[in-house]
Amino acid sequence: ASDLGYAPATERLNHPFEYKSKFDRLEERINNYDKEAIYEMFVYLKNTEDSRMDKYLKLGLEQNEPNILVYVALEEFKNKNKDQAIKYLYKAIDNGSYIAYKYLGDFLTDTNFYQFENNVGNTVLKSHLEQFDMYLEASKYNVEEVIMPIALAYYYGYPVYKDYKKSMYYLLKACELDNILAMYYVGLIYKNGYLGDVDTRAMMMYFTAAANKGSKEAI
Repeated sequence: ASDLGYAPATERLNHPFEYKSKFDRLEERINNYDKEAIYEMFVYLKNTEDSRMDKYLKLGLEQNEPNILVYVALEEFKNKNKDQAIKYLYKAIDNGSYIAYKYLGDFLTDTNFYQFENNVGNTVLKSHLEQFDMYLEASKYNVEEVIMPIALAYYYGYPVYKDYKKSMYYLLKACELDNILAMYYVGLIYKNGYLGDVDTRAMMMYFTAAANKGSKEAI
């Protein structure tokens, strides 16, 4: 497996008894100007509680490695340094981290626009609109974490006007990502004819897909 934390610590080379450690492999990539390897090295050392991680955290900041910038932003926010956190997120965006838009939106509000049970029917908060706009920006780069909240915002009509056509667009994108809740909501749209006529066949197809993946609501 190639995921950090799960990859084997060593890699077999051409000679049957020759191995290269994960540290050495990452160091080699860093020396070959692979900026992403800096973050991978940092995570690898952090997971193994190796004090050398600080060296690579510093290197990542010096080279504006986007994942390192997002990590530091989240740490700053955790430590109540909101303004500093936002600066790091903007720098991360400038260096190609588009999930930073999502976090930037989260930092702009004390609550979330997608807590619909609390928000629908209430006056729209400016901070919720700002958060939604940041989520929309992230969605342009296919950031998975923002797709479903945007879809439901258009479905419920908060903090934007209700728009089932736009909701369906994002719900179908979420379905492509195997999102069970999205399948259920697509079924609801077809069941209630929100896009025109009721489509029982399409409704059953999406409800069945959601139920087969564990959705109790779709049963």
